Amino acid sequence: MNAEGDTTRPVTSRDVWKTWLPLALSWLMMGIELPLLSAVVARLANPEINLGAYGGVVFPLSLLIEAPIIMLLTASTKLSRDLTSYRRLWKFMMLSGGGLSALHLLIAVTPMFDFLAGNLLGVEGEILEASRLAGVSQASVCGGHGRCSTCPTRVLTGSELLPPPEGEEAKVLEFAQALDTAEIHARGMRVFLRDQVAVGERELLAAVDRMLARRPAAASIKRSSIRTTRTLPAELVEFVVEKMQAAGRVKAGRQGSILFLDRLKPLPAPDQARFDKIISECETRAFRPPTLEELGAVVSLSGDALMSLLDRAQDEGLIDKVGE
Repeated sequence: MNAEGDTTRPVTSRDVWKTWLPLALSWLMMGIELPLLSAVVARLANPEINLGAYGGVVFPLSLLIEAPIIMLLTASTKLSRDLTSYRRLWKFMMLSGGGLSALHLLIAVTPMFDFLAGNLLGVEGEILEASRLAGVSQASVCGGHGRCSTCPTRVLTGSELLPPPEGEEAKVLEFAQALDTAEIHARGMRVFLRDQVAVGERELLAAVDRMLARRPAAASIKRSSIRTTRTLPAELVEFVVEKMQAAGRVKAGRQGSILFLDRLKPLPAPDQARFDKIISECETRAFRPPTLEELGAVVSLSGDALMSLLDRAQDEGLIDKVGE
């Protein structure tokens, strides 16, 4: 019988090559997979850890999952008698291959890997390696040696259980603390130059002034509205806000906003008179807050001028909201 299932025509060399070559290439790829990947992993940072993780954890688990498909290469030689049986085997192979690929993905991106590697196999490792094994993207320019600060990990709960800094981590902290020109952001695990922090603070305050230019009496902005830049990255924004909060210059405002206390300066006399009327009107209405139109009629204002005073009243906690 030839490759097409014709029992009347003799098998030719072309038929043999056509059937044998795909199978041979499949086995060849399986044969070179391990040494090729090992050669790549051995050239990464921390080759001992990475080779141990790959050869001792990842590859055995993958081989275990792939076992049903691997044995199908041999079983198909016995079971494929004609074109009909070949097509049935092909369909079975596609279904089982898709199912096992889905299982691979499920283990890689869900806590199933933690259960298999951590609980069943008892694999231990540093936070960086553990996060990589769990499928969490983690930058590490220095390869986990504690030199580049690109892989900070924030511990939200249980920080009291952490051991004190030691080794490379302790050396980096000691070095940073000894620098007169640097400041340590402990919560964000970052080190910034003092000049960089000063520039970042000026840029942040300038951005706040621009955002509130049309509502000068207001003192708060949404935290999400702060636009980061090359000189004001998100990590620096967080540090600057924390420093200003510790100094009593900002505090958490309403509905996820940041309240800049330095902006709560006395209002000009005309604005203060309108401001007092707004507060009085809201207090008079009690359970039915006045609408924007009603407040505008009371103080003869509208648009940004009115919203500026309303924002100020809310920033100071004197009113909660206005009516619809």
